[in-house]
Amino acid sequence: MKKVRHGDVLIIPVDKVSGKIVNRTMNFENRVVENCLKQGEAVDHFHRVKCGDVTFREDEKGTLYMSVESDSATITHEEHGDVELKKGNYGVYEQREYHPDKEKAVYD
Repeated sequence: MKKVRHGDVLIIPVDKVSGKIVNRTMNFENRVVENCLKQGEAVDHFHRVKCGDVTFREDEKGTLYMSVESDSATITHEEHGDVELKKGNYGVYEQREYHPDKEKAVYD
């Protein structure tokens, strides 16, 4: 499996995951969204698992990992197409833009 870019989220296959199990349910303006990878900064959209069984872990550095335990899981976002991930372990990262003078976050 190759790395997947999904808006401002980068999902990279990893051999193993570490850290404690975390709940990725987010509340936003009377809305509860489960299995979130990341909330968009610009609007109230979420990168989230639409279907599939996953477990999230976060290590001591704050790196988010996701284990897809079903045969596959579908990642969705209101502004991007769905992405299917196969069973396995993944690191979930915020995409960065390179500028000669500094790096900055990609806003979605």
